[in-house]
Amino acid sequence: MSVSLLRLVWWPGRTTRKCDISSVVTRTCPVSKRSVNCWPSLIRDVSERSVVIEWATNIPGSLVRLQRHENQEGILMATRVWNDQTGPARYVAPDPDFWDPKLSDAARRLLGSAVLCFARNGFYGTRTRDISAGAKLSAGSLYTMFDSKEAVFFEITRSGHIDTLACLNADPGDGTPTERLQRLVSIYVEWHARYHTVGRACQHDLAVLTEEHFAEIVELRHQIEAIFRNVVEEGAKDNTFDAADIDGVLRAIHSLSIDVTRWYGLDGTESPQSIAALYSKFALRIATPPPSS
Repeated sequence: MSVSLLRLVWWPGRTTRKCDISSVVTRTCPVSKRSVNCWPSLIRDVSERSVVIEWATNIPGSLVRLQRHENQEGILMATRVWNDQTGPARYVAPDPDFWDPKLSDAARRLLGSAVLCFARNGFYGTRTRDISAGAKLSAGSLYTMFDSKEAVFFEITRSGHIDTLACLNADPGDGTPTERLQRLVSIYVEWHARYHTVGRACQHDLAVLTEEHFAEIVELRHQIEAIFRNVVEEGAKDNTFDAADIDGVLRAIHSLSIDVTRWYGLDGTESPQSIAALYSKFALRIATPPPSS
């Protein structure tokens, strides 16, 4: 798959012309000669001197980055660097089998398209017609299967939590608390890396849900937390794990695990398994009490 990257670098001086980044812009890649529509998707790495903005594009799997830096001379400059290369897409939807088998094939295609749209553009930046277009369906077809865009988002979130819970419950539950916690964290982290597009919705955009839908997701999250809590509390009884702040230990482990969805992409070099193996070791360090002085 061809991935076109556009990097714009601004060197702002004392009188910097304000750049409008709120609208769609069109650029032509000089390498592939294709027209690329770009719109702001995710702002990150913001500091006093620089900002990186990821832009979504109309080429599936492509990523456009905008960077602004301030040099010591304060010279206003603008450059474009294109790189047209073959590589894996950053965002990939799960297989159709991931979704509820009771759903129709068209509904599952809509969910797969919605996952990619939400991952690139966020909930509010996604239009229902974009979701339908990604599923190769007519613009209004979404409303024949789902009540609203929020209902689509809820089904994605619900499916993600149910699948996570099923993976954790599949652990045999044998061994010491240390062995069990390491396995559970490994499962948890690998899931969030492998299904990072779904996980991003599950973990970072729950505020868009209705009160009823949010309550259902919270119940699933309580079941997930209970699995980890049981292991940590068991280990705390014999001082294997730190009993001083079990809630803090659990919060840190969950934060470590789900943060993978924020930065992970298939265009990187690390596999879900390697990240899971590393993070499970980190989790043990978090849970293990410090040596007595």
